[in-house]
Amino acid sequence: MSARRDTPPRRGLRVLALSALLLVTAAASPATQDAEEEARALRKAGRLDDAVERLGAARRGAPDDAGVAGLLGLCLLDAGRLDEARALAAEAALLERSYTGGVFLGRLALSSGDAEGAVARLQAAVDLSDRPVEGLVALVRAHAAEQETVRAALVAERLEAHHEVLGRRLGAEMLAATGDRILARGDRNAEALPRALEKYQEALAKTPDDDLLARKVYDTLVRNQRPEEARALLDRLFPADSDPVERRWQEGRCQVIAGEVDAAEASFRAVLAGDPARAEAACELARILLERGRTDEVDAVLAPFVGASDATVHLLVGMAAERRGDLVAAEASLRRAVDLAPSVPEGLYHLGRVLVRVGKRDEGRELLERFRRTDG
Repeated sequence: MSARRDTPPRRGLRVLALSALLLVTAAASPATQDAEEEARALRKAGRLDDAVERLGAARRGAPDDAGVAGLLGLCLLDAGRLDEARALAAEAALLERSYTGGVFLGRLALSSGDAEGAVARLQAAVDLSDRPVEGLVALVRAHAAEQETVRAALVAERLEAHHEVLGRRLGAEMLAATGDRILARGDRNAEALPRALEKYQEALAKTPDDDLLARKVYDTLVRNQRPEEARALLDRLFPADSDPVERRWQEGRCQVIAGEVDAAEASFRAVLAGDPARAEAACELARILLERGRTDEVDAVLAPFVGASDATVHLLVGMAAERRGDLVAAEASLRRAVDLAPSVPEGLYHLGRVLVRVGKRDEGRELLERFRRTDG
């Protein structure tokens, strides 16, 4: 989706809206304006009940002041006084005339689970202010609630013009959420990983000091098999002097995707020496041994983990047995792997092959067909 731009007619409508807002503001009495300023200060200080009391008194003297009513609504929401907020929302026709009233109605809709209604309210509200920081923040959240993280990121870009730090932080959050959604929708799609990586890298560019985002980038680089870029983040994320075992594990991951098999084997053995219970290191080492035809060593490496409900362990034990020609043991281990992870293509493929070889052709072919559907 492209960023929204103000067309000439829209700019004209916005000018009219702002003019109307200025007329409302100009009509407010000095006492009412003082009450709003005091209430904003109280709200900023976290004294929400005091702010509500101050605005309630101001409303009694100016019941038709949309700005006071809107600010009162925001304070009620912040204070968690939802019943009073909902009662105030009955005056929607009045509230819609002010920026704060529109933001209040949008936030109230969002808190009630009406993300679509919140978006509509907030889009109208932000056009009533020259610095709509709170409205844009709420609009980002409303789009996110609709699972429209791309739109949310675009709104965050608008927010940067008014509050750069907050806009960049929210933009990074929405870009990262977009990457997460891409992976969730198409984890095994060949295009999903590069697209997710792009979103994570864009997010990290906005908040370069965010180590959680840097870790997302790193893990996705490894999964994309881009070792040099991944290695560029090793010292930042996994300093050798902070956790040598974790550092060696991450070095092994990079060595695997770089094709440095001997070095990777040494790294995973070192990880297991430092942390014998680390199943993921045992599985990576077992894959290397399996590729090198050292199936007896696979069994020895994985023996401490076969009692656990780890699908990968049972898969690799079954693959080693298949390589040795022990199809009875292979079938048992591979069935266990598929029971634990029924949608993993690798398990479906190897169990299907073994079943065909032992004469259970119908069941084997059915699993191979499932593999073809799952693997795309």
